[in-house]
Amino acid sequence: MLPSIKGNTGFLRLVGFLEAAGWGPLVIYFPIYLENNGLSYPQIGAVIAAPMITGMFASMVWSSFSDSIGRRKPFMIQSALSISIFTFLATIISSFEWFLVLGILRGLLTPLLEGLTVASLFSVSSHGGMGRTFGGYAMWKSLGWAASLMVSSILVQLLDIKSALYASSILFLMTAVSALQVPEAVEDAPPAVGRDAVKVGSLKIMYDVLRERRMLFFLLASLPLYAAINAAITFFPIRLKASGTSPLLVGLIFAIPALLEVFTFSKIGGIVDATKKKRLLVLSSAIYSLEFLLIGALSEPLFLLLVYSLSEPLAWPFLFSASSILVSKILPPQKWATGQTLYRVWAWSFLSMLGSLIGGFISGILGLSAMFFIMSILAATSCLLFTFVGEGY
Repeated sequence: MLPSIKGNTGFLRLVGFLEAAGWGPLVIYFPIYLENNGLSYPQIGAVIAAPMITGMFASMVWSSFSDSIGRRKPFMIQSALSISIFTFLATIISSFEWFLVLGILRGLLTPLLEGLTVASLFSVSSHGGMGRTFGGYAMWKSLGWAASLMVSSILVQLLDIKSALYASSILFLMTAVSALQVPEAVEDAPPAVGRDAVKVGSLKIMYDVLRERRMLFFLLASLPLYAAINAAITFFPIRLKASGTSPLLVGLIFAIPALLEVFTFSKIGGIVDATKKKRLLVLSSAIYSLEFLLIGALSEPLFLLLVYSLSEPLAWPFLFSASSILVSKILPPQKWATGQTLYRVWAWSFLSMLGSLIGGFISGILGLSAMFFIMSILAATSCLLFTFVGEGY
């Protein structure tokens, strides 16, 4: 039974639900939309990578500024509005150059919403109960992802690809409205300071987080895995289309595992709290390695559906929960927004850029099957490196 949305975490869960719902159709159908506009595989990789390149630096500045003034809600609203506007603008252009320009601007103007939301979430949870708190939040994210994909896949089947992007834009607008209701933890905010002091404080927070050795090793260990995941996210929908999968089935292939993840996230909170996080990271990366290997070897839509539906509900919940909690175990609360943003910038900006470019390059030369085989090797590399990750502060 799904828990009701209430208390201090209620609107944070709602923001997570709507944000995931907005990303669903954008992540799955935007690469296909680009291909329909005549972009090559390398160009698709470049467009997907563009906001990640600029966002790597801009979102760190936004989050450290948030930590230095002790406020997160304004940046959450800005993030959701920015994505909504740029997603809509993408539906009225068709050239590679304009897609690239929009991506660059989106990266510059968009704080990382999930990092800010998770930092706020952990600030209202007990230190020993982060897994349970995060599990409830992540469960609603999976539910939002699944629900939006089912609806958007029907829209694409009945109308066209653009309808999915319109739905994404509207959902991010709803996210911004919901973020207006998120309470600020004003009791934890630092006293008011001058503008120069805020700038110095922001830089010091970024510097302190970037020189934390355990944080840096975790990020380096995760590099091969997240590069592989991002390449798969970009090119798996295209592989499905190439195998003759209908747009409706494409949406369902991504929606069904998300529904199963709702159950997983509702049950793993206690496991995550009681287990060393590096063990969960090793488990999830091993599952991803097997998943990518099978996707590269198989081509029938039914088999691809079975592989993705059986592996993803186990791999992603443990990776997402263990990584997010590990970051807040390594860093003190005053640096959580910056730390959570750094992890997500690394995973979904820098490595999204790298994964998309590598995936596009390998796919263009060797084909999609070979690309997934190589991604399987990368995931196995992270599996080995995660055994040396340290945790706790």
